[in-house]
Amino acid sequence: MCSVIGAAVVAVPDSGPRLFSISSAHGPSAVDLVGILVMLAGWSVFLWALWGARHLARRTGSRPLISCVAGIGLGLLVASVTDYPQWWVIGALLLVVAQLAFAYSVIRRGPRW
Repeated sequence: MCSVIGAAVVAVPDSGPRLFSISSAHGPSAVDLVGILVMLAGWSVFLWALWGARHLARRTGSRPLISCVAGIGLGLLVASVTDYPQWWVIGALLLVVAQLAFAYSVIRRGPRW
C-alpha cells in the first residue's frame, strides 16, 4: 500500500522548486519527497521482514541469480538519472523482480505450520 500511495503522491503534478538536483533533468520537489518517503517506509518494512528470514534464503541456489538481477536493475536505475532517461523503468522492474524472487525463496523455504 505504501508503494501505491507514494507513487500516487509522486505522480501529482507540482510546480514547486527542487529541494536538490540529481541531474539537470531530475530532482525532487517537496511533494515528491513526501511520496518518496512513504514508498521508502513501506519498502523498509518489506526489507526488515526479509532480513529477519535471510537464513531461509541461504538454502536456495537461486541467490546468485537474484543478486545479479538486482545489481543490473540498480545499475540501470542509477544510469537513468543522468544518461539514459527511460531506462529507469527496466531498472525498477528488475529490482522488483529480484525482491519478489528473494521473498518467494524465503516463503517457499519457510516453516510449514
